[in-house]
Amino acid sequence: MTLNKPDEESSLVSSTGINQLEKVNDFVYLGAWIATTERELKERRMRLAGHINGHPELVANRLLLWEPNHGVRSRGRQAMTYVDSIRPDTDLSDTGEIGGLMANTVLWRQRIDTRTLKPP
Repeated sequence: MTLNKPDEESSLVSSTGINQLEKVNDFVYLGAWIATTERELKERRMRLAGHINGHPELVANRLLLWEPNHGVRSRGRQAMTYVDSIRPDTDLSDTGEIGGLMANTVLWRQRIDTRTLKPP
């Protein structure tokens, strides 16, 4: 289906000034918008983790990379923890490596930079 570019007098132009052709073009670029949003979410999660790591007086600092090592987990899909969400963002699997990277603020900021994050 192809749409012809409407005239100024056309009934396709809405009161906001957006015509049907522009709406179709927005739909085509929706995939790029979603990828940008995911990168922003990764950046914000990592910035929050770095901020919490920089404040040892906060209770959240002790909980940031905490993983329970006792008890029995229930059946089924496990609940997503903050550490589980940071692992794919950093491409590191060990919490010790993530903590060491956060301790070096220069490397952590380079890892956070959205221009260096790989698109999903």
